[in-house]
Amino acid sequence: MTGKNESSTGDLGILIRPYLPQVKRYVANRLRMAVIDGILTPGKYRIEDITDEVYIRLKEEFDKGKIPPDRVKPMMFMLADRQLEEVLAEEYVHGQDVSVEEIVAGEMKSLEEKYVAEADGDLVLYEELDDISYQHDQEQKTIYLLEPGFESDLIAALDLERSRAETDSGRKILAGVYQRLPSLTGIIIDLHVAGGLSAVEIAEIRNMDARDVDRIIRRVKVHFAAALKR
Repeated sequence: MTGKNESSTGDLGILIRPYLPQVKRYVANRLRMAVIDGILTPGKYRIEDITDEVYIRLKEEFDKGKIPPDRVKPMMFMLADRQLEEVLAEEYVHGQDVSVEEIVAGEMKSLEEKYVAEADGDLVLYEELDDISYQHDQEQKTIYLLEPGFESDLIAALDLERSRAETDSGRKILAGVYQRLPSLTGIIIDLHVAGGLSAVEIAEIRNMDARDVDRIIRRVKVHFAAALKR
């Protein structure tokens, strides 16, 4: 989805332009967390590796007349999500025969447990990291501060108290809690925050019940708010 294709895309190039920054932020967060979790090696994938493939797949469907203009945004995120899952599946073998319902139940239970919000290692500013924060020291359990734009959107989307969240200690807590979110929960929050998507839209992208998505988002709001009050 880079400028080199735009001259031949016609209306599609215009339609995707407002949503491309959100898709890139979502992809960046997913790749960043995959590196932090030790699934990907630093620098193996760029944001454009994913978004260019999303564009190719989107254009194929758009040219066939299968995507009306009002479906472009959700389809961009759906295709990005699928492409990321394909990439990560090549790098990491997930548990087999685990239903979405089981994953949701397990992650909801996990969110009920108390997190240790403070980082155990050094505090590293986002701006000091290479590319999309690919560096990570697993041994020291370093907590990386969130990218400022995403951090601000996270505070707004979860209705968090800015007077607490925007302090040095608050930013560290936000990053620590976010980094420890269960896998599916983290994806849902990324789609909600970076993508500005509703529970219904996220449910469609992840093939879930919208009520489960809504419950997870509400539980995460409580989870972050409680961590900031510690």
